[in-house]
Amino acid sequence: MCACVKPRADIRRRTRCSRAPPGEFGASAVGEEVVRLREWAMATDTGDRDDLVPGVSERAWRQVSVAKPECIGAKCPMRGSCFPVLAREAAEEADIVVTNHSMLGVQSTGTPVLPESAAFVVDEAHELADRVTGQLTASISKGDVSRLSGCSGASRSSRRSWRTPGTK
Repeated sequence: MCACVKPRADIRRRTRCSRAPPGEFGASAVGEEVVRLREWAMATDTGDRDDLVPGVSERAWRQVSVAKPECIGAKCPMRGSCFPVLAREAAEEADIVVTNHSMLGVQSTGTPVLPESAAFVVDEAHELADRVTGQLTASISKGDVSRLSGCSGASRSSRRSWRTPGTK
């Protein structure tokens, strides 16, 4: 069995669409997209934004999706049909998990977002090295080094050795 694990923001939750009453939302383009999203949400099996063709604007998607900080978790009355929850449950049972570099990068920082798996397939793996490096890299400036050397109690003479040649 194979399962796909994506960031929560890429999977629509049922909660927001279930709250919206049917009917007219006005003639705006965003309103029309929200109506289309609501209809799609009732027909899709995955809630995966990539399955919605043609797509919708970010503004419309935000109207019907729930970010992780807004999720009420186990208390949610829609939990049994929540797309991210269903996707995670399927992933727990899968032998092979398909994910993207973003999820793998988060996992590499020690935050468990991926289930145990015999194998991972990384979508858009050509970006993997750059993305993981970017998530795990910190940069430090010459000024940061100077401030740190001043805080460390190092002597004035030893701080001079840290300076770039030609600077005082």
